[in-house]
Amino acid sequence: MLLPVPVVFGAKRGIHVLIIPLIDNLPRDDAGLCHAQTQRHIRENMEVTIKTTSGTVEKDLSQPSAKDEVVETLKKSGWIIIKGGATISCDASVARDNKVTILPSLCLHFAKIAQYAVAILPHANERFRYSTYGTLPPEAVPDPPVTRPEQWKDYANNTEIVAVATFHLQGDPESTWKWGYDKCLKGEQLGDEELVYPSGGDLIICNAWLARRLVPKPQGDIKLNFIYVNYAA
Repeated sequence: MLLPVPVVFGAKRGIHVLIIPLIDNLPRDDAGLCHAQTQRHIRENMEVTIKTTSGTVEKDLSQPSAKDEVVETLKKSGWIIIKGGATISCDASVARDNKVTILPSLCLHFAKIAQYAVAILPHANERFRYSTYGTLPPEAVPDPPVTRPEQWKDYANNTEIVAVATFHLQGDPESTWKWGYDKCLKGEQLGDEELVYPSGGDLIICNAWLARRLVPKPQGDIKLNFIYVNYAA
């Protein structure tokens, strides 16, 4: 399966959809990772605050029951925000290149970026795989449209979650980002947008069928980037 990810290239620094082959399996909860330190890192600090359409809840993502509840939220409402769940710095190669290929042996750096996705997504669908990831300067998309993939109905009609997009928002908790989604959820787009204002350091996870702003935007004069990582089963 192929998954579209946003990348920036060309003289006008416009937004384009580039189809990138997915690589490597996402580790199962009970699978051994490439390094014991990586496995310990993923299991630590799993008590999180999650924002949903219903409000804000506290969850311990080391517990299967909490993962079940988060997965059901992603199935029904299409998005969650994990407060403070983002990586707020990235490796030099990510900053230098627009996209970085993840090696088959899951590296510690990527595990740090994706620890919450690694906790949740295999619990939703054991076939999840991850694509390459990268950074995108928000000025590349001055006015992000509310959009969804052409195959959104296939995603919405599937009993499992089969693709997600994640955004790791940089900045401190005092910085604000703007993002939004169409209130239609699994229906046809209504043109009625619900705005959400996450903070720097937050992690947005979106189900692929959700009609949403293509990318989040930082508010104010501070220039901030985000790291995107997309997954599919």
